Amino acid sequence: MSYSRWSNSCWYTFWCASNAKTKDEEVFDICSVASFTYKELKNMGLDGIIEYVKNRIKKDNEKDEKDEKDEKDEKDKVNEIDEEDKRDPYEYTELDYEELRNYIKRWVEDVDKEYEKIKKK
Repeated sequence: MSYSRWSNSCWYTFWCASNAKTKDEEVFDICSVASFTYKELKNMGLDGIIEYVKNRIKKDNEKDEKDEKDEKDEKDKVNEIDEEDKRDPYEYTELDYEELRNYIKRWVEDVDKEYEKIKKK
């Protein structure tokens, strides 16, 4: 189940289909960033998850910048992309991270509800 999509958010988040046998094994995916089990989310806490995501995005952006520089160095001057046409990596704001925090909370609530239903059966 999707909690957000790129058409209306900077995040694409969803409850990942898995072979989970327990609540702790259920998986929340932040597409192109990271996946976390329910247990990892509970152990790290929301602040820990958000901090992990921030660091992961920062590292990915640094890697992308290095890769672009390496590619640029290899290209012939005639084929270079005009600097004005290059797109900067998306700059995530605190509001973006708060939005992500809310998707995570909703997912945890949904997992809890689902496993409550299973217990009652």
